Amino acid sequence: MNPALVLVSGALLFTGMTLAPAPAAAQTDVPADVAALVNTKLDPGQVRLAELGYEAVHSSYAAKTQYWWSEAGAVCISLKISGSDIAAVSRIDSKECEKRVASARAVWGKYSDGPAPARSPKLDAEREKLSGQGYQVAYWVKDISADTPPRSAEFWLNAEAGKCVMIVFEAKSQSYVMTVKEDRKMCTNPAPKKKQ
Repeated sequence: MNPALVLVSGALLFTGMTLAPAPAAAQTDVPADVAALVNTKLDPGQVRLAELGYEAVHSSYAAKTQYWWSEAGAVCISLKISGSDIAAVSRIDSKECEKRVASARAVWGKYSDGPAPARSPKLDAEREKLSGQGYQVAYWVKDISADTPPRSAEFWLNAEAGKCVMIVFEAKSQSYVMTVKEDRKMCTNPAPKKKQ
C-alpha cells in the first residue's frame, strides 16, 4: 500500500507524505509579499504585483488563472481567481513565464489604464453620457481588431451597478463606432500599468 494515500469511506485521500519530489510546476516557495495576496480582491492585487515588479504574461478568465513574471527575480507566479478574488497563489516553473513574456509584452503593450487619448465629437459625447450614468473609464486597448480600419476600445465601469460597457472607436480617425454591454469582469484591466 502506498503510504501517501489512505482509503477513507470509499474515497482516496492524500495524507501529505510524498514518495517523489514535487514537479517544478508545483513549487511552494512563494515570496511572502505575494502569498499575502491570497483572499484579496483581484484589482488591488494586480496593482500590488506590478508595484513589486511583476508583469502579467498570461491571463485566462475562462480558466480563472493568471501568470505573473518577475524578470529581476526569475520568479513565475500563478494566480487562481475566484469571482473577483485571488483564491490562491503558487510559484511555478520559470519556463512557463519565460516562454510567454515576449508575446505577452506585445499584447499587453496595447493595454493602458485610464482613458484613451482619442478625441472626436461623437466619442466625447458618448463618454459624457456614460459619465452622467455613473460610469468611469477603467482602461483602454489599442487596436483590438484586425478590422479595416483598425479599432480600439475603452472599458467603462459603473461600480455601484456592477455594469461594464465597451466603447469602440476607429483607431486612426478616432470616430465613435458603438457602445457594447460587457461582462463585469471585462472592466478589470488584465495588464495594469502606467497611464498613457
